[in-house]
Amino acid sequence: MRLIIFVTALLAILWSSFWLIMSKNYLNQLNAWINTDQARMTAKVNEIRGFPNRFDTTIADLEIKQSIFGPLRIDRLDVMRLSYDDSHYIFAANKIQNL
Repeated sequence: MRLIIFVTALLAILWSSFWLIMSKNYLNQLNAWINTDQARMTAKVNEIRGFPNRFDTTIADLEIKQSIFGPLRIDRLDVMRLSYDDSHYIFAANKIQNL
C-alpha cells in the first residue's frame, strides 16, 4: 500500500513539474510570437491556466494590421491547447471586427 501511495505521489509531482515547465515555455513562445512583429500586431497575453491537462490562454485586444484590408481586431481570443498533444488547439473568439 505504501508503494502505491509513493508511486502515485511521485507521478503527481512529476506531472505538475512537467505542466509548470511547459506552461512557462508556451508563454515564452506566445510572447516571442507577439514581439517578433510588433509593427503589424499588438496583443495582451494573460496568464496560462488549465492545470492539469490543458494550457488555456486568453489573448485580449488582438489587432493584426493588413496591407490590403483594414486591421483585424479581436476583443478576446481564447487559445486552448492540450498539454499532452502539441498539435491540438482550440480557438474561441469573442468578437471579430474588421474595420
